[in-house]
Amino acid sequence: MFHYFEELIKKHDFVSFKKRAFWHFTFKDILAILCSAAIPIALATYTAIGSQQQKKEAEKTRQFDLEQSRELRQQTLYDEFINNIFKLDNYGYLKERKNPWAFANAYYRAAHRQWDTIRKADVIQFLKEKHLIGRNNCTNECKTTNLDDIIRLNKLNFDNVYLASEIGALHQLDLECVAFHQISMSNGKFSSVSLNGASFDGAQLDKVTFNSSSLVCASFNGVNLSGADFGNSNLTSAQFSNSDLSGAKITEDQIKQASFHNVTMPNGEKSETTSSTTTKEPITQTTTIIKTKKATTTSPSSTTTTGLCIQVTYPYDAHSYWAMENISADSISNLSGTALNSPTYMNGGMNGGYTLRLISSSNQYITIPTYQSFVSTSFTVEMWIYPTSLSSGTSYGLFSQYESLTQDHNLYLILSGGNLKMGFWNDDVTSETALLANTGYHVAFVYDNSSQTQIIYLNGVQDISRSSAGPYLGASGAIHIGNYYDGSNHTFDGYIDEVTLYMNARSASDILSDATLTTWHSFDCGISFDSGPNRINGMASNVMLASGRVGQGLSFISSSSYYQLYGFVGLGISNHPYSISLWIQRTSTGGGTLVHVSENRDESGWCVDFMGFSSSGQIIGVSYDGVIRDVVGPVVSTNVWTHVATTFSTTNGVRLYVNGSLIGSTGAMVYSASGKVNTVTLGNHRVGGCSVNSIDPGTFYGYLDEFRLYSRELSPVDVIALANP
Repeated sequence: MFHYFEELIKKHDFVSFKKRAFWHFTFKDILAILCSAAIPIALATYTAIGSQQQKKEAEKTRQFDLEQSRELRQQTLYDEFINNIFKLDNYGYLKERKNPWAFANAYYRAAHRQWDTIRKADVIQFLKEKHLIGRNNCTNECKTTNLDDIIRLNKLNFDNVYLASEIGALHQLDLECVAFHQISMSNGKFSSVSLNGASFDGAQLDKVTFNSSSLVCASFNGVNLSGADFGNSNLTSAQFSNSDLSGAKITEDQIKQASFHNVTMPNGEKSETTSSTTTKEPITQTTTIIKTKKATTTSPSSTTTTGLCIQVTYPYDAHSYWAMENISADSISNLSGTALNSPTYMNGGMNGGYTLRLISSSNQYITIPTYQSFVSTSFTVEMWIYPTSLSSGTSYGLFSQYESLTQDHNLYLILSGGNLKMGFWNDDVTSETALLANTGYHVAFVYDNSSQTQIIYLNGVQDISRSSAGPYLGASGAIHIGNYYDGSNHTFDGYIDEVTLYMNARSASDILSDATLTTWHSFDCGISFDSGPNRINGMASNVMLASGRVGQGLSFISSSSYYQLYGFVGLGISNHPYSISLWIQRTSTGGGTLVHVSENRDESGWCVDFMGFSSSGQIIGVSYDGVIRDVVGPVVSTNVWTHVATTFSTTNGVRLYVNGSLIGSTGAMVYSASGKVNTVTLGNHRVGGCSVNSIDPGTFYGYLDEFRLYSRELSPVDVIALANP
């Protein structure tokens, strides 16, 4: 028994030993396993962490390389553009607006779409420094009508672009006189930039910032400026019209500096606008060229407009208008043309801009492929022409549409030798007056379908008419400007400008106005807008809109106040007739200049005070034939509206009218003109050195309204009508 228990105990001890041994082995084994496993796990973990870091580094490297690639591409595009512009300039293609400027312009626009905001800003500065933008567009920091830029910025995107001076307010970045027409520059920023005379007409400038910048005489017509911030910028004589300033940050002082017409102000209210139901029309009783928001009613003797004025850049009731400002585009409808055989555009157009130059020997003309029907309908075509050669027996096309050489299927308005001719093929009329080469003319061709009459006008006056004509029946064919086809081309030799098509028979008074009303500033359509047919907009310096004789007028308030207009071709031609009409209200006595004419926009060179006051306050009318010839009138009372006018012809000389009454005249005399496109400055002669006369030159203090300049001698009846609006 004891042996049994002894064996059992031994067996138990053996088992316990084995069990203890097992547990001891198992723990060590597990520990060893854990230790041996920890190394590769740690290594794996370390490797994983290292791999993540490598990936991050690799991603950083990739992003850096990508950014460098983008930067390199942007810089390459920029460098190529600069180099290619240099080549174009070196070859002479950017001088005097030679035809290849169009390629440079298209090239810039294509490159612009690929640049980032930094390069867009850099290129703007380059273009300005190279005088490819902001060229001759303003005088004394203020905008004129003449847009002379090689590169056009219109309709391009400059969102988020930042333009700033490198040295801050110490020296502003020069972007003066640049035309930013119809651009988008949302969230853009100007910092320490001189934008004097710049134009933002039609632009999208929401949330744009102007910080420490100068906007003297800047123009904002039809601009979205919602949320804009003008900071501490100078807005002296800036012009805001038909624009949205809702939510904008602009101080009371800045509002006093600028002028506002039909503008939604920061508080959501409309700027104060003076409207008038008084008839405002040229003396010829023509339909007004001002568009209105409300109806325009017309009677045979008057035209009444009501509502707010809307500025338009083309004849109000025209169907098509080709301004010939470096392009053959139709500003109104879809009749844009294509230039054939590389005609050019030259300085010296009828409004001081550009004009189409055609060379007959090069077979140059404009073709308009889009069909326009003239079948059994009335129409009028007007244009300015300057033939450089006229040969007997030679035809020179002005405006035509060819279908076939069948009666009434070939429309042509031409010069036949030196005579104007209008016809539909074997159905035509020829003018009685012979034109001269190297002379400018306004010509108009009218077909009245109701009376079946063809009429030709020369310089606004009917030259000849023919009844029982037409109707025209040609149902196809392109329009040609400067060419006539009768089996072969007959192209024009000279200059063509301001071509206008009306799909009605214009009246004689309308055509007289178009031909001779050179400019008309009523000031009811903004401070600078020309309500006449030539759109010679003004540039204002330290003048303000105020209550006028009819609607709104201008207030001249300081010694630096003046109102300037450029683009008067007729005033620069010796012996050319002219007439000047305006309303004035003096607020001071003594001398002063009302109308100053000069050959240069800085008023250097040839210059004459055409109208002003003697030191005792007498009104004086003047012209120049090598010496001053003047007519001295009565003293003009202060604080009373007075109508004054002067007319000139070689037969009657200068005639002076006050309130419609003829005061006196110089008698027959010649007019020795500058021979240049002239500038007219109102209210200030600005510089000395001009021909001395009875006028005591200086600043005019007071109010001025209804300024009109005609390229003909007004009759006494015409003047009386202007003096009684």
